[in-house]
Amino acid sequence: MRGTVKFYNADKGFGFIFSDGLKEDIFFRIGEWKHPSVPSGNDDIEFELGEDQKGFRAKNIQLIFSAQDKQNKVHESKHKDDRITCPSCGRKVVPRMITYRGEPD
Repeated sequence: MRGTVKFYNADKGFGFIFSDGLKEDIFFRIGEWKHPSVPSGNDDIEFELGEDQKGFRAKNIQLIFSAQDKQNKVHESKHKDDRITCPSCGRKVVPRMITYRGEPD
């Protein structure tokens, strides 16, 4: 199953996962985290669903896309440079098409 880490308490070593396919959040312990990093809120993950006497538990949790990677991707997309270098003056400009009587100028 796929889901997103909703909350993780590093002091106590447990957290909860949100998954669209389930009605409630899924509990997990750090021992089921199969990645060298520490989980954080908004990490996209893949996991197996298990059950014990207290309810559903996430097992064999694999990190797909970290929250930090998501933040960097959003940051990069906001600062995309669509400007071009003007061939005559060498300055960065935003390309525009100007038309005069239906013809590009």
